[in-house]
Parts: sequence; structure tokens; C-alpha cells
Amino acid sequence: KALKVDNFYPLSLVLSHGMKGLDEYDGDDHDEKRLNQIDTSTAASGDYENEDGTNQFDRRTAIPQDLRIDLYGGVITLSPASTPLQWLQTLSNVTPSSLDILRKHRKNLQTYLDLIQNTWNVKMIRGHTCLSREYYHFIMNLYENIVDTNETTSTKHEESDDPDKKALALERIKVVVESSSNSRKRLPRGKVTKHGDVCISTAMSVQQIQSAIANLSNDARRIKQVEEEENQLCLKRMNLLRDALGLRNVFKMKPSTVTSDQVLDCLDRLFLLLDVDGVGGDVDYAQKKKMEELRCRLAGQSLGITGSGHFCHLGDDGSVLIPWDWHC
Repeated sequence: KALKVDNFYPLSLVLSHGMKGLDEYDGDDHDEKRLNQIDTSTAASGDYENEDGTNQFDRRTAIPQDLRIDLYGGVITLSPASTPLQWLQTLSNVTPSSLDILRKHRKNLQTYLDLIQNTWNVKMIRGHTCLSREYYHFIMNLYENIVDTNETTSTKHEESDDPDKKALALERIKVVVESSSNSRKRLPRGKVTKHGDVCISTAMSVQQIQSAIANLSNDARRIKQVEEEENQLCLKRMNLLRDALGLRNVFKMKPSTVTSDQVLDCLDRLFLLLDVDGVGGDVDYAQKKKMEELRCRLAGQSLGITGSGHFCHLGDDGSVLIPWDWHC
């Protein structure tokens, strides 16, 4: 039997040329102690041993030697350029103990996040540049620091009866963790993104992270509130365009760099062109007939708004996609 497991749940399968998120790890100095501890614990437990007794664990990456299997993020990455035999070799490296390790990592991570998020009143998110194993050890270090300093560990799973604390929970901000190798120079003190999130680096100390959250939280909440108001306005305008043209759906592509202001600009120009609001001014018969034909063609379709520089085209699901800065 080539495969060692009956199913791969909870692992996910990703086809990618770039092996996203599984690049070679440079082994920062602050992880040296943790990697040594992993070596000792895994050698003692035997969880990472192959059937022949050899150790399949790479101490510099803290994951199995085949980097296509991520036991922290729960992803198997296969290259479309590989042969079916190479795919089978990768899949055959997944063992029941691998799935147990992944479940253990996820359980531990959730435990760490519960304490950190409730203590600091934030929601921690792994950024696109942060490897899953780097994020795991970063969160674990924060957890250990909070436990060592005895910061409200007794309220880990308790609900506060203080109304002020409940109000703070409603204002919880999102903290995005980016890799130290990509953000060490750009994020010396953290920053607020255009979406109202606080962005930090894994190279920052606990004191720097606490200071960044305290100093940037008000700006983050203000930006988030403005964005929510703009999103509500976008939603109303999208629904108006949908009903006027008989569209099935109007949406913004995700993930996307298109801002709410750009979506509103795109919709306003569509309203003016199609005279949806009746504010298009005087138009001649030929132009009016052309607009009616366009309405007939768009009826029942899904209309998506994408980033700048893209031509009007069809999406994979048959949606009509237009750039926000479209031109006639």
C-alpha cells in the first residue's frame, strides 16, 4: 500500500509552483532555543520517526524534511510540474502520527491565541509573509511570556460581568503578524494598514508589541469605522445597480486591493453612463438604444469589480469582471 493513511483530513491540498508559505526557513537566533527543544522532545517521543527508525525531522525547519508537508498550517503543496510518481511520494510521507501532530499543533495554537487575545483585547491573524511555523512559535513565545508574568491568566475562559470590559470586546482590533525577514526594517514599531489593522513583525519584542497596540489602536479603530461606513454605502449602491440592470449580483473581487472609494467611483461612473439614476442628462436616440442593448446583455449576469489595469473579461465562474478605473 503506497499511502499510509485512509484519509488526509485535516490536511488541505494545494497545487502551486512557488510552494507558497513553505520557503526555506533561515532559522532566526530567537528560535534556536525552541528548535533545540523540539529536537529533544521529538527524539524522545518518536513522533517524527519513519518506519525504519530514522528521524524524518529537519531541525532547521522544524517540519518534516519534505517541505511540501506543512504540519503547522495543515497544507500539502504539490507542484503541477511534478510527475504523478512524485506526487505519490509526497503523499506517502503522510502518516497517522503526522495527522496527530497537526491536530496537536492546532489545539495548542488555539490555546495560546485564547489567552493572548483575551488578555490584550485583540484578534491575532497570520499575515501573508509569515510562515505557519514561524507564526506558531511567535504566538507560543507570547503565550509563555504572559504566563510567566501572570497577566490575567485566571480569566482565560471566563466572561467578565463588567459592562466596560464587554464594550471593549466589541471594539477588538485585528493584529496582523508579518514575517521578520520581510518586515524587520519596515515595521520597527508596527503600523496601521489602510483597512484599520495593526501590523507587527515577529522580530518585535513583547514590550514593542504591547506599545504598538496601545499607541495604534485608536487610529486603527477610527480607520475601521470609516471603512465600515464606506462599505455600507458601497453595498447600497451595488444593490441599486443590481436592481436597475436586473443583475444577479454585484460584488468586489476577493482578495482585492480595490478600496471602497475606488468602488464608489466605479459605480458612480456606471450610473452616469447607463443613466440608472436618471441623471445622465440629455442623450440622443442612438446612445439610448446602445445603453438599452447593454442592459439586455447584462441582465441576469454577475458583475465583479477588480483592480486597476485589468481588461474587461469573464471570470472562472462566468462573471463579467471590470476594472474599477474602466474607460469607454
